[in-house]
Amino acid sequence: MEGSTSTDSSRVAIADGRKGRTRNYYRESVVLFANWWRENGQLREHDLARLPKADPVRPRRALTEDEFLRLLAVARTRPLDDARTVRTGQRKGQRVADLRPDVVKRLDERGRERVLIYRTFLLTGLRLNELRTLTVARLDLTAGREASVWKRGTRSRARVRLCPCGRTWPTNSASGWPRRS
Repeated sequence: MEGSTSTDSSRVAIADGRKGRTRNYYRESVVLFANWWRENGQLREHDLARLPKADPVRPRRALTEDEFLRLLAVARTRPLDDARTVRTGQRKGQRVADLRPDVVKRLDERGRERVLIYRTFLLTGLRLNELRTLTVARLDLTAGREASVWKRGTRSRARVRLCPCGRTWPTNSASGWPRRS
């Protein structure tokens, strides 16, 4: 390979439809290898360092109302469905396992709890750790007032609005989605 230079095929080999982070990792490896070749006299020059880096950020989008309703439906039924699913034997994968009534009740409650947690995430915009560390003492759920939480780390104890979709906390609807006014 004495005296060879990079070609367009090396550019194509790096950008073969993989995700941005993987392509950047491969690009960096190829550039480092070409630099090593050049330092050891195997390659006179290369222009691989000019290969453009891929954008590793995945575009994000919000869930549509239909997607969120399906998420809530699955969250509601998932604990019970998992427990009823047979894991071994001839009926593997089928939802036919017999459960005691107290187990069904407990799993149904867990499903309802998950729906409430997901609704809280959507309606408040809180992140997981923010919701996890939230205490009752920081909540202000006074009837007729806007639901809010006292913000940590502020001297003035500023309140942050909890429910950006409306003035009060939404009532429970059959679909799990807040009622439209």
